[in-house]
Amino acid sequence: MLCKSLIPILALFVFTPLFGQKVEPTYKHVSYGPHKDMVLNFWQIDSKKPTPLLVHIHGGGWLGGKKNETTSPSQLKNGYSYASIDYRLAGVELLPAAVHDAARAIQFLRTKAKEWNFDPDRIAVTGGSAGAASSMWLAYHDDMADPKSKDPV
Repeated sequence: MLCKSLIPILALFVFTPLFGQKVEPTYKHVSYGPHKDMVLNFWQIDSKKPTPLLVHIHGGGWLGGKKNETTSPSQLKNGYSYASIDYRLAGVELLPAAVHDAARAIQFLRTKAKEWNFDPDRIAVTGGSAGAASSMWLAYHDDMADPKSKDPV
């Protein structure tokens, strides 16, 4: 009986390293705006045709967190590219700066769609905690791009 109860515990030790494998981004610490905290990492999938893109916004109550807290090979094996963004935290700039930064990151990513081989019309955004709230804000908010601006984003 004791042996059977140890099997799940031993399985954790054997298989856990597979889940925690770190995959280096294709493009690391790319600036998408004027502030030093407006940076992203991007993992490009090897594909002949443009892929969908999943963008992750970290949580932390808009007070903490980092873009490199959430990547694993499982997010990359489903046929889509992946981006993870940092944004100005509440200790630096008050809301709505964080959600505006997230919107700018999406707009910046769209400008890179052809170069980075993803479909700008197939972008999904996800996050936890504050990142989830930012994702929802993006989903219900109009695109903030200004076609008259000299800024391509």
